[in-house]
Amino acid sequence: MRDTSQEEPRCYSQATAAAMDHELSEARARIRQLETLVGILNREAEEQAETVTQLREDVSRWQARYVQAQAAEISEEK
Repeated sequence: MRDTSQEEPRCYSQATAAAMDHELSEARARIRQLETLVGILNREAEEQAETVTQLREDVSRWQARYVQAQAAEISEEK
């Protein structure tokens, strides 16, 4: 069994090296696009979380008002 850690670097033809460089450039561009998309999605998620928090607070206030109105009706009936 040979020790591959001491192997010399492979030599590629100019065309192969150019193709590999092109693939690498495309992969980097795709990574940048995905990073941008992740940033957008994270911001959207934060906005949605804020909206959910606000809606929960609104529901709690409406529930409290409803309970107060019900209590007022009950006391008026007595």
